[in-house]
Amino acid sequence: MNYVKPVEFNRNPITSSRKLRSFGRRLFFSLGVPVVFSLIALILASAAGNTLFISPTGGLGTVKNIMVFVKTLTLTLVAALALNSNLNSGRMDFSLGATGILGSLFASLIVSDIASVSNIVIFLLLSIVFSSILGFIHSIVFITLKLPPIVTSLGMCLVYEGIAKIIVGSNNSKVLTSSSITSNFFLEPIVIIPILAIVMLIMSFMFCYTKFGYNKNALVYDQKISVDTGIKEIRNCICCFILAGALIGLYQVIDVTGQSQIAIKTDLGSSSTVFRNFLPIFIGGILAK
Repeated sequence: MNYVKPVEFNRNPITSSRKLRSFGRRLFFSLGVPVVFSLIALILASAAGNTLFISPTGGLGTVKNIMVFVKTLTLTLVAALALNSNLNSGRMDFSLGATGILGSLFASLIVSDIASVSNIVIFLLLSIVFSSILGFIHSIVFITLKLPPIVTSLGMCLVYEGIAKIIVGSNNSKVLTSSSITSNFFLEPIVIIPILAIVMLIMSFMFCYTKFGYNKNALVYDQKISVDTGIKEIRNCICCFILAGALIGLYQVIDVTGQSQIAIKTDLGSSSTVFRNFLPIFIGGILAK
C-alpha cells in the first residue's frame, strides 16, 4: 500500500504577520479618526443649532459647500506637510507663514492681475519659485550661523515680515485685481481634487521611495551614524527647506485667491500658520507609530 502524506495546513496564516497587522492597525485608525472627529463636530454643531455640512433639507448640502471642505482639507494637508518637512528632523520652522506671504508678494510684483486662469497659474508658479528660494536662503542662514533652529526660524520670520512690510508700506495688505474666476478657481473639483491627489502622491513617493526620503529618515533616527556612513546632512537639510518653501507657496496662493489680497502680518503674526496647522501633525505622528 502506498503511503499518502496528509495535507498540512498553513500554521502561519497571513494575519500572523507583524508588518501586516501593524499596517492594518494604522490603516484602520487613519480612516477611523477622521470619521470620529467628523461625528464629534456634527454632534457639537447640532447641539449649538448649526447644520455644519448637513443642509436643512437633510442632504450634504451644495457641491460648493463640499468643495469648500475639500479646499480647507487641502490647505491643512499642504501646510502640515510643509511643517513636517523639517519638524521630524528637529527643526521647528516658525517662518513658514512669512515665507509664503513674502513669496506671494514677490509674485504679485510681477503678476498683480489674477482675474484670469492663465494669470492665476503664472502667479501660482511664481509664488512656488520665490517661496522655494526663500526656503533655500533660510537653510543657508541656518547652516552658516549654526544657531538653534528655533532661534534661526524666529529671526527669519521677523526678517521676512519686515521685508514684506517695507514692500507694501503703510498698508496692511496688498489687494490683487480679481474676478469671480479668482475666488472660485480652487473650488472647482477639476482643479482642487487633482492638486490634492498630486501633492499626496508626490510627497508619499519622495518620503518613502526615494534616496532623499531614505536619507531623511536615516538622519531622523540616528544622525551620527548616518553622517558616518556618507549621507550628506547639509544637502538633505537644504532640500527640506526648499521643499517646505514650495509647499507653503502653494498653500499661500490657494488661500490668497479666496480673499483676493495678501494680508501682511508683523510681530511674528505670520507664525499663526504654523500653530493653526499643528494639530494634524500631532495626530498624524500618533497614527504613524
